[in-house]
Amino acid sequence: MFAFHFTIMSNTEDNIPASAPSVAETASGTPGVTSAQLEEQSIAFTIFANSLKRAKNLIDIDLALDGTKLQIEEENLKDAYRASIVLSISALDAYVRVFVLDRIKDLLKRQQLPQALKDYIKKDLFPNKETFHSIVFEPDFYKKIEDAFNKDFEKQSFQGQRNIAVFLKIAGFEDIFRKISRNADKSPDILQSNIEKHTQRRHDIVHCGDHDLAQSDITENKITRAEAQNCIQLVGFVAEQIHQISIQK
Repeated sequence: MFAFHFTIMSNTEDNIPASAPSVAETASGTPGVTSAQLEEQSIAFTIFANSLKRAKNLIDIDLALDGTKLQIEEENLKDAYRASIVLSISALDAYVRVFVLDRIKDLLKRQQLPQALKDYIKKDLFPNKETFHSIVFEPDFYKKIEDAFNKDFEKQSFQGQRNIAVFLKIAGFEDIFRKISRNADKSPDILQSNIEKHTQRRHDIVHCGDHDLAQSDITENKITRAEAQNCIQLVGFVAEQIHQISIQK
């Protein structure tokens, strides 16, 4: 039963290809995939696409249905841009969390565990060897592992390039950013740096009120519509690529 053996996975700033599908526009379908693949589209990806549409709505809050500009105070627009960054990064966090958890549950069901997943179970879920050994031969062993992941993931963060790479590796997707970077026409380092930049901006907004605390005077960080757009486009591209890679795997 336990054959796996726990011997003690075009914009200027971010340079995402103009041809890359916009996830914000794909809540009702994913361009470039077959109808059979569309049927496999996960609930996590659908929720993510809807969340990203909300972020896009925020940066277009000054546009009427006919495209005319609405008179909205500049400060209010800036706060809408900040909110769109927070929502975008949070949407990616939620997507990766649910995607990885669903993938892990599937691997447990099929009893096909990558080495990184085995290591995480032993070192992070059950650091106490006695606790692990006490359940390893129980008939509901996999159910207990799944329950442990559900509890563990409640306190984990899936924001930032490092966490995304680590948890995707646990789920069986090795070196995910190198795969994604091939379609971004950009080096993995630059792609990850851009993700980190927008993630840090989200943290500054949430935890510092988007103020530069290094200054002696209260200084509010500048924000532009273009920055919010870049964040949405990058986040959408990353999630879209993870989704496409998972379909092909």
